[in-house]
Amino acid sequence: MNSKINASFLKKIGIIYCISLIPIFSNVLYAQWNNVNTGPIQGLFNCVYFVNKDTGYAVGKDAEKNNELILKTTDGGLTWTKQTFGIQGGNFSSVYFINTDTGFVVGSDDFTSDGIILKTINGGTNWVRQTTGISYGFLSSIQFVNATTGYASGYEKYSYGNTPIILKTNDGGLTWVKKSTLIQKGYLNALSFPQADTGYAVGADYNYSNRIGMVKTVDAGNTWTQLKTDIKNPGDLYGVSFINALTGFAVGMNTWYELLILRTLDGGEHWTEQTIPITDGGTLYSVQFIDQNTAFACGSMLNNKGGLIFKTSDCGKHWHQLNCTMTDGALYSIHFINPNDGYVAGFSSDTCVMISTSTGGVSISQTLLPVSNISVYPNPTFDVLKINSMQSTINSVVILDVYGKELIRKINQPNEIYIGELPAGIYFLQIFTEKGMINQKFVKK
Repeated sequence: MNSKINASFLKKIGIIYCISLIPIFSNVLYAQWNNVNTGPIQGLFNCVYFVNKDTGYAVGKDAEKNNELILKTTDGGLTWTKQTFGIQGGNFSSVYFINTDTGFVVGSDDFTSDGIILKTINGGTNWVRQTTGISYGFLSSIQFVNATTGYASGYEKYSYGNTPIILKTNDGGLTWVKKSTLIQKGYLNALSFPQADTGYAVGADYNYSNRIGMVKTVDAGNTWTQLKTDIKNPGDLYGVSFINALTGFAVGMNTWYELLILRTLDGGEHWTEQTIPITDGGTLYSVQFIDQNTAFACGSMLNNKGGLIFKTSDCGKHWHQLNCTMTDGALYSIHFINPNDGYVAGFSSDTCVMISTSTGGVSISQTLLPVSNISVYPNPTFDVLKINSMQSTINSVVILDVYGKELIRKINQPNEIYIGELPAGIYFLQIFTEKGMINQKFVKK
């Protein structure tokens, strides 16, 4: 499961535009997302996890009470109840359940500064703190591969900085053993075990020139080796998901504070950066493979100016942005029970927020048109955009800024739009026809 690190890592100082003279095209999918009423809780959700369609958990921080937070639903998210766990002050970052009764949460205890693991064997009625041996640290992710074997990742604090750690248990969480990751300074935010013997962890390596920290095991977590990448402008990774031992995604932000999705098809030996509809500042925090072709990722725009959700249906060849209508905040965790039913959680306006979908994040009625059906020119442009539709009638067009805010709307077969008053920068043009829609990026000089 995926999780967040300290807020200091999330502070950004500006927006850096990557402007290309070659237009970049992408589809924005009109999404069918519903707000989930978890109650008015000041704070944030770091992780959401559903055992089945009815039973799910969300963990994070209750800012008003300055305490960790665990919520549970048994009716598919209609109602949620707070769980009690006997710890005051801290932050829960990840939750994982082996079955409907047995589950774990990890995070930190502000009072002792320890990385902590809690376990329940009765569906959250009681939570028992486990012995981790991690004093002065933070645990950010946890996953089990069977009823007895599980892993947790995070970091320990030392005078010279943070050291990444991975813990392993072979007895259902009763005892945990620290494993060497070979990374001297940094942190490990997320884990993914596609097979019992093969697993990956990602984060940051402060001793490595490109900062990206990635490690892999092929012997059930007993030893870990470092993975390297030579991608341009690498940075920090916050989420990872593998569908099998070879194919996986890792997400985060690059050194230019831009969204980053990496894909490997050979077990981490080589990584390629994926093309994303938004090329401006932001961070992706969570990614999940659903099947061989389908994956989702979520995050936020720069400075938490709005949540972001992306979907691929062809194993990363193309990523589409899903319109979740969040104008501020961030989405930290995404979890799909199946290809249609999923939840995304984070915060908005300093309040815990969760949204859900039962249609794979996309409206059933929405049809996407091939980009080749419509041309937009000149691009870049100073003042006028011209639109030529070769196969369908244009009903309306909408111009959005990089935060999704609507700036201009034209109806009744608009074939030309004046944009001279817009500031220079990157914008998105949504074109609606009787056959569907297209979203195209353009540059205003």
